[in-house]
Parts: sequence; structure tokens; C-alpha cells
Amino acid sequence: MISPGTLRRFSNSLIRLFLRTGLHFLSIIIVTHNSAEVIVECLRSIFTPEQTHVPFEVIAIDNASRDETVVRIRAAFPNVVLLENKVNVGFGAAVNQGFARSRGKIVLFLNPDTVLQNNLLNDLVSFFETHPVAAIVGPKVVDQLGLHHPSCWKTPSLMTVACESFLPYRLSLALTTTCPSQTEEVPMVSGACLAVRREVFERLKGFDERFFLYYEDADFCLRARLLGYHIYFFPAATVIHRVHQSYNGDLRKFFLYVYTSKIIFFRKHSSRTIARIVRWFIVCGVLLRIPIYALFGVLTLNKELLRLSKYHTFVLPKLLRMES
Repeated sequence: MISPGTLRRFSNSLIRLFLRTGLHFLSIIIVTHNSAEVIVECLRSIFTPEQTHVPFEVIAIDNASRDETVVRIRAAFPNVVLLENKVNVGFGAAVNQGFARSRGKIVLFLNPDTVLQNNLLNDLVSFFETHPVAAIVGPKVVDQLGLHHPSCWKTPSLMTVACESFLPYRLSLALTTTCPSQTEEVPMVSGACLAVRREVFERLKGFDERFFLYYEDADFCLRARLLGYHIYFFPAATVIHRVHQSYNGDLRKFFLYVYTSKIIFFRKHSSRTIARIVRWFIVCGVLLRIPIYALFGVLTLNKELLRLSKYHTFVLPKLLRMES
């Protein structure tokens, strides 16, 4: 005779199986690399009562961390599926690796330096349910102080590259991003927190692994739009993004990845002539920033500006060695 406890467990298993075959089941994919300082807070924000109204799974892919990232995930979150890479294969490749292990009808790609606010998971799933044309959705992103952080970007063009190469960061940011005050369709959303329907990701064949870090989200969103898919910004859902943690605070790597990935993006989506112009815009911008940062750093005794000059000096020869 079957005991009431066994029957109850069997019934609950059937309910979970039913939910996981529908839109309600969500897969959360997080790529980590030396993320020990931030990953616990990120995962805690996922496993809260506010977020558990929707069944979900969490898959973490560690890209050869040298710190305690793996140890902390295993110790505090044994229910997280943890994949360990022996070498750093890059963000896009690790995302694709995690997706292959996922089962959700909706997949959320999340940076380890993010913290979910309120009931973001439930809100995102509800949005997909009520907006059947939505293929990709990005929430509102704020910094540690609660200030809005750009998360919707204009389609990269010669104009956006020129702005980013020759203007101060704050000025170029205003010209290359969009900041909707309400839910609306946008060209691109940030990969720091990006949700997508499973069938869309499969049709696009995932992220392009040529982008080691950065611009894989821009490439993904552009390819989606070219196939007729709709991308939405959904500010009712909010996530905190601890900026500069994605590259572990190493600004040399940040500038190197941003510049090289931008060049790769234009080589892929533009003519050879446009791609060459973009490369030289970037190189000329770096050449200008090295002496300007150094000069103003010395005149104002600003160590940060001196470091920026040093970082760009590090990046310049690597950009020059890239094939035209």
C-alpha cells in the first residue's frame, strides 16, 4: 500500500514536471571568472521567497577561476548546476555551454556581479506570457547607488564609434544609448541581464564565440532583429549591476576586450571599408587619449587619469597588430 507521504511526493513531482514543460520553467545561466567577491550575493538574490513563484534552475559555468568562486558556490548553493572549465573559453562560449545543459522555455543570462531586485524572475516570465511577440527582454539596470545604468544601446554605426572614440565617456554615452521611461521596443539590451525565448536562441545558434567578452549581446540582438524578432526594454523589472566586476576591475582587459570586440562586430556586419574605418577611429582615439590623460593627470595630480593613460598605452600595440 502506498503511504500518503509517497503519494504526496509523487504528486508534487508530477506538478513540477508539468511546469517544467511549459513557459513557466526558467533557466538562469551565469558565467563566472574570479567572481568570488560577488557571486554569493548574486545567487542569494535569486534564491529568495520573492523569486520562487516560478520554477527555475541555475546553471553556473566557471571559466577557470583562480579564486574561491567554485568553492563558495559549492558550499552555499549545492542545488546550482556547476560546470568547470579548465581554461577561460570566453563569455559567449561559456553561455552556449550552459544553454546546452538547460531546459527552460525562457533562458535568463545573468552576470555574476548583478543582484536581482523584488520579484524580477516572476515579472520577466509574466511579460513573456502577456507579450507573445517579445523574443528578447532586458530589465532596468541600476548601479549600487540605485542610479540608472545604460542598458539599451543604439545600433552600432560609424557615428556611434566616432562618438565613443573621440568624445569623453559621459558625452558619448548619451549619444549611443537610449533611456526609455516605459516599456517599449528597443534595438539592443545589455547582456548583463538578458532574457530570451529558448526557440529564438536555438534559431540564432547561440552567441557568436568569436566575441571573447563584450559585444556578443549587440551581435545577438542585431541578428535577432534581422530575422524579424522583437526586443523589449522592461523597466518594471530591475537588477543592480556592480560595474567593473565583469573583468575583475582590470581596466586593461576592459579596454582591450571592448575595442577588439567592437572591431570584430563591424568586420562581421559591415563592409571591409567600414570595418577598416572603424579600426582606425578606435586606434586614433586611443592615440589621442594617451597624451590627454597623461597631461591632465599630471596637471591635476589625478592618479586615475594617469592610470587610464597607462591602460591605453598597453592596449595600443595590440590594436595595431590586429589585421586590417
